[in-house]
Amino acid sequence: MFISIARLRERVCESAAEDGALLDFATQACAIVEAHLARPVEARSFAEVHHGGDRALFVRHRPIVSVQSIRDVYIDEPATGYRVDPDAGAIYAANSDWAIGTARWRVSYRAGFEEIPALISEAALRLAEILWHEAKDGMRIRRESIGDVGFTYLSPDEDRTVRGMLQPYVRVAA
Repeated sequence: MFISIARLRERVCESAAEDGALLDFATQACAIVEAHLARPVEARSFAEVHHGGDRALFVRHRPIVSVQSIRDVYIDEPATGYRVDPDAGAIYAANSDWAIGTARWRVSYRAGFEEIPALISEAALRLAEILWHEAKDGMRIRRESIGDVGFTYLSPDEDRTVRGMLQPYVRVAA
């Protein structure tokens, strides 16, 4: 979770006795933000298997913080001499393409933000505040569902503010 319960408590003017509920709203807000951004916010570890034969291995999560290992599973040896483009989520082979093979390369890496951008944490904090008030007075968010699909609407001003803060960080599919 990348927002402070103490900061959320200051915003909703509640006592520390409410920290359990505030934690729930903060956790929910952080999950909503990550889903909207389509990327991890807090840096964490991932492991993936990739096919060879191209100049780059493109991992699913970015930005890449670090690569712990790349292993050729065909010959059970580590890869060496590669270059990482963190924002693109690309790991380039040193002097040629990655050796060809189906599910040949096992990549262990960390992705997300080591230091959470201020706009992301502020957007999540505002969203947690909105969720808190919606639970208390039911006025700030309206939910509708059609079958298995649910929709949540913030007021137009709140929606624009939160989305605007997150827009620079939304992952665009390549």
